[in-house]
Amino acid sequence: MRYKFSNQFKHKFNLLYVIFTISYLFYSSNSFSQSISKTIFNPYAEFTEYLEKKDDLSLKEIIKKNSLKYITLAFIQDADKCLPAWDGLKSNRIDNTEILELLKDIKSTNIAYYISFGGQDGKDLSIKCKSPNDLFQSYEKIIKLYRPIGLDFDLEGRILTNKVALRKLIIALKDLQRIYQNLKISITIPIMPTGLNSTTKKLLLDLKNNNIQFTVNLLTMNYSEELNGNMLKYSLSALNNSLLFLLKINKKIKKENILNLISITPMIGINDLKNEVFTIQDAKNLIFENKKLNLSEIRMWSLERDKSCSKNLNLKICSGIKNQKNFEFTNIFNSLSFKN
Repeated sequence: MRYKFSNQFKHKFNLLYVIFTISYLFYSSNSFSQSISKTIFNPYAEFTEYLEKKDDLSLKEIIKKNSLKYITLAFIQDADKCLPAWDGLKSNRIDNTEILELLKDIKSTNIAYYISFGGQDGKDLSIKCKSPNDLFQSYEKIIKLYRPIGLDFDLEGRILTNKVALRKLIIALKDLQRIYQNLKISITIPIMPTGLNSTTKKLLLDLKNNNIQFTVNLLTMNYSEELNGNMLKYSLSALNNSLLFLLKINKKIKKENILNLISITPMIGINDLKNEVFTIQDAKNLIFENKKLNLSEIRMWSLERDKSCSKNLNLKICSGIKNQKNFEFTNIFNSLSFKN
């Protein structure tokens, strides 16, 4: 028996069918995404190392060869009176032609990248910029010129005890997030296996109280001369102790959600302290441990160091690990990015 339907009924039926289909696809894909690790591999690269023409691969070639999806370019610092420049050198101003050409090469790979500020020597823009607005304008110039997906703030050394500079930074970040709502912010800080010190705890609490949306990136490296044991063990201890603090100041957020806001950055191979060595096996074990943790990111310092050394032990451009393959750490960590 055939039934006749009015056009109006047909229209309603078709509309309901479309809504049902979209809903089904949405919830199916949502459930699927929850079962896959969200951790990404986002290595640091010391940007100016790739300005000089060398026999080694270019940064563009490294990205393509290793199928990298993310990268953090370091470091923009103060060159003079709130002048942003790579490594804090006037010759490396952000609009330098050679700099822009290198960035154009990187962009052509379609990689997503962060721009990192600061660094170990503490030449932070927030110190020399006179006001929060001056600091904001410096950041905005970089956002408009480079179009990164996020900004990373490596806060080490004297900046951590400079209350005036940190206050300027927080106000500038609030303005940035108000205007650039999709911009990711990561706060990179040093840590010991025993956890965060009082200075870094106060910084994170101040950021939280000012409603800054950010991830925490822990520098799990360069601890002390006395710590010459397993570097992964130290890193996990640092992570767990920082987690306790973050849970304390975010009581309404579940542990697994806090973990997904934390990144860690080991220094591959020999660290600045020669007794500390993050090994190939440490990297493999970290991937295994992350199956339980589901961190926001695993980074590393740094991409140009991911090879064995030649006759000269220059730890700025090699790991110090004998017989490691070129980009062996990268290949281990990069397995994370293909699980998304």
